[in-house]
Amino acid sequence: MTQRLFGFLLAALLSNSVLALDSPPPPDPNRSDNETRDIQVYDALVGSNPDQDFSLYRLNYAIANDEDLLLQYSFKYRVLGELYLAYTNLVLWDIYHAEQPAIDNNFMPELFYRFLIYKPWLTSVDAGWFHRSNGREGPTSRAWDRWQVRFNTDFKWRHMDVIWQTAFNSDIKKSSKNKDINDYYGPWESGLTFRNLLGNHQNQLDLLVGLVAGEDGYRFNTGQKTVGLHYRMRWAKFKPTLYLRYFNGYGEVIQNYNIKTESLRFGLSFHY
Repeated sequence: MTQRLFGFLLAALLSNSVLALDSPPPPDPNRSDNETRDIQVYDALVGSNPDQDFSLYRLNYAIANDEDLLLQYSFKYRVLGELYLAYTNLVLWDIYHAEQPAIDNNFMPELFYRFLIYKPWLTSVDAGWFHRSNGREGPTSRAWDRWQVRFNTDFKWRHMDVIWQTAFNSDIKKSSKNKDINDYYGPWESGLTFRNLLGNHQNQLDLLVGLVAGEDGYRFNTGQKTVGLHYRMRWAKFKPTLYLRYFNGYGEVIQNYNIKTESLRFGLSFHY
């Protein structure tokens, strides 16, 4: 039990460690805590903050169930103008085993340019190179390079802030060990984030919904589906969210790209 608790706490600390690498500008005393978080989410996902070169990118989290723990940390660096170098690491970790081995470790560097549009129907467009591999040799080796174009939209709907991102992928190169990966992970993916789900008086709950198409882009017996709930904590300095996530489909980690899994995990996330 002690090893399990230690493993989970260590993962949570690793997930949060990227927050200390680059301090954001001092908070505006005239802004509420939620307004500050809204700006940080906007800058990370769809917009641009000229005063901050290093920032978070994809969701950072440590979530577990009674089988394993899933840890992800992600950040991006502004190289020049709106050209970004990003890195995401995803680890499926068997914290219940005596030696706590990593079941699969996914390395995901990216290089993309963000075109800022600022239209009501389109906030920005990201275009660039995306890599994913697990750094292994032999039969469990996996590697995949793609071009990706991602359309980012941020808008108000009723009392909620909605972020909608849709990406289209095109293969560059695939490992011989995963040549059929497109049968399980299709050419497009889409995600919706509904912030302040319960309205302005209960604005600590967010809903995340994600869909990855299956084979040919219109089959959904493969691909993947995710649903997540964030509950934002009201702590002064340390700002995690409680994160509950359901996953169903293929490719949660690249080693098991052709194996269907279903999971419900709970833990902490850090995105803003």
